[in-house]
Parts: sequence; structure tokens; C-alpha cells
Amino acid sequence: MLGETPVSQEHVRDWSAGLDLPIGGETVLFVDCEAAFYRTSVPRAVAQVLTMAGVEFGLMGEQWCCGGPAAEMGYVDQARRFARHNLDNWRSTGTKRVLVLDPHDYISFTEDYPRYFGAEYDIEVVLVVELFAELIREGRLTPSVPVERTITYHDPCRLNKRKGIWKEPREILRAIPGLTFNDVDRVTQWSYCSGGGGGLPIEKPELTERISANRLEKAAALEVDTLVSACPWSERPLSAAGESRSIDVVDIHELLAASLGIEVGGTTHGGAS
Repeated sequence: MLGETPVSQEHVRDWSAGLDLPIGGETVLFVDCEAAFYRTSVPRAVAQVLTMAGVEFGLMGEQWCCGGPAAEMGYVDQARRFARHNLDNWRSTGTKRVLVLDPHDYISFTEDYPRYFGAEYDIEVVLVVELFAELIREGRLTPSVPVERTITYHDPCRLNKRKGIWKEPREILRAIPGLTFNDVDRVTQWSYCSGGGGGLPIEKPELTERISANRLEKAAALEVDTLVSACPWSERPLSAAGESRSIDVVDIHELLAASLGIEVGGTTHGGAS
């Protein structure tokens, strides 16, 4: 279970129903558990934007958890087992490049897997938000549908503090017409957190709730109606905190899709599509 959401291997690709995506290939899109089972509108947005830009990709034949949550909570042997399965699955379908939409997977694939497998691990890992910024620069994606919202951006800890990725999400947001973007510098945001990582929502949900409430208070001070995130795991607690403040929590990939004229289906629990 993912909270109250059932999780099972046979349903890990249900979010892609009707999109006619192949299995395997040189490039695959890895969709983490939170997005695959809980925020299904996010991977649907990502897949449709990739297709619009002419990016060829498939899905894994049998995708297991990245192993990151297990590793963070001390279950390293379990994390290695997940990692071994995923690497073997990529090998079996000739996969050389993995696209990831979630910062937690990005950390697992760029830090944990190389440590587990050494030179055996030769998979290129691409963060979708960086790829989308590149595609906008190249003119392969042109956001043109105005999105009338007043927003600020939530820097996920794993992207900003851990990986130094902060420019590309802002490039995307500034390319979307109609947005009023009340930004906060990335260094200031080093003290901001959603409380959604490291197994904290499971071990200490009340602490996660307080941390998310604090983050929404900072957003409310900017007089915005929307907090934009690039991390599905942060969006669950942030959305809950935003409900009492009339602030929507929206994923950046969905926001871009809307500005590209893509009608995104699926479920977005606790936030706005």
C-alpha cells in the first residue's frame, strides 16, 4: 500500500492507458510509485509532452521500486535487490537511457546504482525537467496557451541542495505565458522542505505535516494562488497543507503540458490539474 492506495506490479503501467506506449527500447521512462499509483496525471503529462517533442521512449517490462526509500530507511539489501532487478530488466530490453521525472529516482540512479554496480552500470540517466528545458531552448516545445496563475516554485531538496538543479525549472516556468512568477532565490529555499522524503511521512507523519504547513506559510506570504513543485513525493504533504490556505499545489510537468495545449487525464490527489 502507498498510504491508502493499492500498489501492485501488474498495475504499475495503468497510468499510461490509451497512450499506446511500447515496452522497452533504447530509452525508457521510469515512473516512480507515487506518480504511477497516486499522482497519475503527472506521468501522463510527461509522456504526452515527450511524444509531442518527438522523443522516442518506452516503458519497462517489469518495473520495480527504485530502492531509494528502502535504502534511506536502512534496508540496503532490499534496495540492492530492487536495483539488481531494474538493471537486469533494462539489459533485457536493450535500454541505454532512462528518463526520470522524480528527484528521488534521480538520486537512486545517479548515486546509489553506480555505488552498487560500479563499472557494470553504464546507463545514462536523464532528469525530465532538465530535458524539457532543453527542448524549449531548441524550439521543439513552445508553450503558447496562457496559464493565468500567480505562482511560486518549491525547490525540491534533492534537486536544489543535493544536485544543484534550480535553473531549468525556472526556465520552464518563465516560458509559460500568463504566469505571474513570484520567485524566491534558491539559496533562501535551502531552508524550505516539504517533509516528504526519507520515510518521514511514514515514521513521523505529524512532523511532515508541520514542515509542509511551514512551507505553505512561506508561499502564502508571497500572495500566490499556486505552489509549483517538481517532485511528486513533495506534492502529497504540500497539497494537504495547501487546502487550508486556498493554495493549489501543481506539478511543473502538468503546468507545462497545459500550456502546450495538452489535456492531461489521470488522478491528481489533493491538488489541482
